[in-house]
Amino acid sequence: MKGKHQDIQSIIRSKETPFKAVVLYGPNSFVVADIYKKLCKSLIDEEKEIFGSREFDSKEITGDADGFHNETQSINFGAGKKYIRINITGSEAGGAILNFLKIEQDDVTLILKADTLSPRSSLRKAVESSDSSIIVPFYEDDAGSLISFIQNKTKQNDFSITRESCNEIISLSGLDRGRINNSIESLMLYLESAKNREIKVEDVRLVLFDTNPVSYTHLTLPTTPYV
Repeated sequence: MKGKHQDIQSIIRSKETPFKAVVLYGPNSFVVADIYKKLCKSLIDEEKEIFGSREFDSKEITGDADGFHNETQSINFGAGKKYIRINITGSEAGGAILNFLKIEQDDVTLILKADTLSPRSSLRKAVESSDSSIIVPFYEDDAGSLISFIQNKTKQNDFSITRESCNEIISLSGLDRGRINNSIESLMLYLESAKNREIKVEDVRLVLFDTNPVSYTHLTLPTTPYV
């Protein structure tokens, strides 16, 4: 079934899910990787994983899949439901995952991350048409979503930031959330010992101008606060 971002956040909060597979995909690789990490941390109790939690890649899914098959059939001693991580970044092939989705087995859930899954992808089609699995896309950011990200991240770390400073960060760093995140980290580190933990435009220019010397003069940034 097709899901929404809030469906994944709900799973993370509840630390459990009835789905056979939870698939995250899309061109926003930073967000996909971040949500995937949080999802795995929420669902997988590493202390109860006797042999540790392993992650399968696309080659292990599309080639000799004996290891994946054995993992889905092995008993999860004392840990209840088994969660298996799969990273198929760079591939659209479903491989052994498609076979797993067809069988009746409710004690294993796949947590899967990918980048581009075209509408013709067999994996995407299978999960979208399934009532027992969920798939959620994460598309590229725009200025509004990045401003919200900047404001939330600085607030969580006890910093304040003006909208003008947010726009300046985007102007110098571009519309890439990974670069934006690195820029905020640099700014907070620079101002860590400051009495007034406010990120001002002059701070942004001082810290980022030399490290992000790319001007995005063609961007049209919103003039009203992003909700």
